[in-house]
Amino acid sequence: MKGAAKAAIAAIAALGGVALVRAHRAWADVYATEIYPRTSVALSWLTGWIPFSMEEVVVGAAAVAAVACLARLKRRWLPLLSLILWLIVWFYAGWGLNYFRSSIFERAGVRPAEFEESRFREFLEEFSAGLGRAYDLGAEDLRGASFGLSSPASFPSASSSSVASSSIIASSLPAASPSLATSSFSAFSLDYGASAPLLQGEAAPGLDLTLLEREVRGFYEALPARWGLARPKAWQRPKRLLLDRLYSSVGVMGFVGPFFNEIQVGDDVPAVQYPFTYAHEYSHLLGVSSEAEANYWAWEACCASAVPAFRYSAYLSLLPYVASHARRLLPEEEYAAWAGSLHPGALEDYNTTQAHWDALYSPFIGRIQNWAYNLYLKGNSIPAGTADYSGVIRIILSLDRHPSSFDLR
Repeated sequence: MKGAAKAAIAAIAALGGVALVRAHRAWADVYATEIYPRTSVALSWLTGWIPFSMEEVVVGAAAVAAVACLARLKRRWLPLLSLILWLIVWFYAGWGLNYFRSSIFERAGVRPAEFEESRFREFLEEFSAGLGRAYDLGAEDLRGASFGLSSPASFPSASSSSVASSSIIASSLPAASPSLATSSFSAFSLDYGASAPLLQGEAAPGLDLTLLEREVRGFYEALPARWGLARPKAWQRPKRLLLDRLYSSVGVMGFVGPFFNEIQVGDDVPAVQYPFTYAHEYSHLLGVSSEAEANYWAWEACCASAVPAFRYSAYLSLLPYVASHARRLLPEEEYAAWAGSLHPGALEDYNTTQAHWDALYSPFIGRIQNWAYNLYLKGNSIPAGTADYSGVIRIILSLDRHPSSFDLR
């Protein structure tokens, strides 16, 4: 027991250090830009050769150890406490301290933009046109086995658009959230027809994953150091999930594990959502903690790609946020007119993916997961909780107002 007591005391002391970092933004920035880039390389390299998620192994082993301790509760409560405390320490030391770093607005040196009606209407027009072009150039490629390259120059600059919010989470799509088919777009059709091939499981076999990894890594490698992201490494590739269907049942499309800094993207993620989800999770791996910022970098990475299908994934993934804001901020008639301007093929694709997740979703488990995750985010300096995903719009509008201050390249 003496050893367990010492271990628990040491863990409490380490958590005191976590509290100090949380209270001092400058210390958190040092961790995010100097310490985390090194520890993440080491941790991810240790398990990079293993094809399945070691995060699940750690959690599973901890659960088994906890049960063993509970079986002898009167004599083993201190080892159990020590185990829990050191897992929390590992979480924060391995990744979680990124929650307390400076925001993207602070790193860019800009103030968050206030809502401007004229700018928002301008964005809606840009987004509608961009979505149509993205569909025409890239949607069909997502139903094939390969992608062609083309210049993204015909698209609005990724930073010239803005996005909106819905209760739909970018990397977690709970079916309990309002479907755009019923709450937003009267023009939506649930006839899956030709869109069915978009729903390919087993890590989206219609995608050229090597090309996707090269495009996304290339984007992040080219970002200037002032953005404070770690540099991607070749061995940092998505791991197979052992409990993939469980995650799908609560709407989780992917996540980054804090213990070995691994990317996980579910096999149930449709091909059309896979590029955006992959780029979103990759930004978390590079030290991004805010879900809004992760959505922003996923949008930028996919829009900057020379592959039309990846650009289409960005537009379709942003669609629910844009539509939700438009419905909330525009008069009903104006909203209906804008909704009617959206490409019908893109609306069909969105409804197809939404129906896909609805079919997998377990309302009871999903509500518990959503409540717990919301509480978790709010407890780690994300006051908006799960609503933080929708903040991507404000980021894009804010950075668009200061083009000279944040050249991505």
